[in-house]
Amino acid sequence: MENMINQRLKWFVYFVSAVCFIIAAFKSTGYYHFDEHYQIIEFALLKLGKTRPEDLAWEYAAKIRSTFQPTLVYLLFGGLKYAGVSSPYTLALILRLITGACYFTSVYFFIGASSHYFKANMHLFYIGISYMFWFIPFINVHFSSEIFAGIFFLAALSVSTNPKLKTNTDYLLIGFFLAISFLCRFQTALLSVGLIGYLIFIEKTHRKCLIMLIGTGLAVLLIGFMIDCWFYGEVVFTPYQYYYYNIVKKVAAAFGIAPWYYYFTYVFRSASYPLGFVILAALIYTICSAKYHIFSFVLIPFLLVHCIIEHKEGRFLFPIISLVPFMVTALIQSVTESLPRLKLARMVFYLFGFLLVGINILMLLLCTFKPAGPGRQELTAFIEKYYQNKPLTIYFNYRNNPYDPLDVPEKFYGRGNVKFQVLTDICQMEDLNFENRGRTVLFCTNTYNLDLSICKDLLKLKKFKQVASGVPPWIEKWKIYYPGPDADCTLVLYENKFYP
Repeated sequence: MENMINQRLKWFVYFVSAVCFIIAAFKSTGYYHFDEHYQIIEFALLKLGKTRPEDLAWEYAAKIRSTFQPTLVYLLFGGLKYAGVSSPYTLALILRLITGACYFTSVYFFIGASSHYFKANMHLFYIGISYMFWFIPFINVHFSSEIFAGIFFLAALSVSTNPKLKTNTDYLLIGFFLAISFLCRFQTALLSVGLIGYLIFIEKTHRKCLIMLIGTGLAVLLIGFMIDCWFYGEVVFTPYQYYYYNIVKKVAAAFGIAPWYYYFTYVFRSASYPLGFVILAALIYTICSAKYHIFSFVLIPFLLVHCIIEHKEGRFLFPIISLVPFMVTALIQSVTESLPRLKLARMVFYLFGFLLVGINILMLLLCTFKPAGPGRQELTAFIEKYYQNKPLTIYFNYRNNPYDPLDVPEKFYGRGNVKFQVLTDICQMEDLNFENRGRTVLFCTNTYNLDLSICKDLLKLKKFKQVASGVPPWIEKWKIYYPGPDADCTLVLYENKFYP
């Protein structure tokens, strides 16, 4: 009877988790980082005939990006076109739903393969935290290189951690998954080296099995090489191009450098301080514990090299984000087993636990319903819906153009019949005349620029009224707790109401 109740509870947790992922897929519109859009979707549009090479980001001319993911998008969007699906917002939603489903499935198999590390009373907690740690749903519905690389690496790790005796097929799968992970993001080679090192030195894997694993991986990489050559129209080895531009020529460092300890402070700050402390403690415990050799082999080279490389961004850790729930569960199990029998100590521990659960639930609600970044695509969707084919003039200040934030032409969400005018400051509005233009006039800025501007009252004098916000107002009140790019810069849209 008890087993039946536990089984029903597990399936209930899976159901609630799936609902969270579906909501995140619908609500997390736009992109978490520019690369997710400009180096995947915009690349795919080239093969779909909707953009030109000169309109793409510099990475296309440098040929430093694997085109595996853009090719997948090209095939998906091309197929959906024949099914009558053409709206960019629907296409992006389908992409997020597919990504979320892939992540959900990969984690499901990893839970099944790794649950033997934990006692039965920890299994329900492990399932719940694997899907509903607050940052898991909204990050992992995005079709970025970091997320898809992490999905396939986790699949390889699932096969490797499974306590059952491995077959030849298992080694073929490990090689296949590791190669796909590499094609999505080259830096996951560090994870692959760690995993293969574990299979060689700890599991003492037979040479024949290793040859099968490596051979399969090389065959997949050869296919990836052929895809790149087709996509770029010439023979090119993108991993070398990536290394040459970002490491030798130090192009990546031009986007900013950070000290070696950046990632530790990032985790501590961005995961919200109490939870960030727990994650760091769990990371140290997992690496140092003799029970989790495979995770030490995987994590140490990945983190060490990323700490050495000068250019650092929090998203570079996303390929291992799916391991955070495992590490936290391992830490909690260890602490509960070693807790003294004193009631006071246990009471303090459980009170702290309830505090963390409360913070997690609040953050989960905020981020599952929040659009990605400052809410660009919320505004472009609003414009598409309410202004349709009306001629528009959109004024904006620096990087606040919802259609074109980087001065790189964006074709996917772009629409015709729109003129864009950049303002260096809101104060420039004083010299502008919005009468008799025959066009609907909009102004887009962000809350940070608006709060700092000494001329924000000009909006009222020029008869501008706010008509949309990139982030829902109830989330905007709590935005200080959201640790993502442009977290403090919600986009807002104003319409000129000169004519009644």
